[in-house]
Amino acid sequence: MIKNFEIETDNISLFANGIKLLCLDKMESRAKVTRSEITQCIEKIKFDVSKGPQNPALRLDSKASIF
Repeated sequence: MIKNFEIETDNISLFANGIKLLCLDKMESRAKVTRSEITQCIEKIKFDVSKGPQNPALRLDSKASIF
């Protein structure tokens, strides 16, 4: 999977946890996990990783003044 989806080795735990949560959600309803769902899950995680760390409070800086 790492090679097929070009997953960075530094982020393996993020992808493993994401796939684990997907599987647990599916297990609750006794549904099957499809390849397309795993692909979609991995793509969502890649997108989130590509955004990098974000602090929503930084957007407030231009709207509010401390002084």
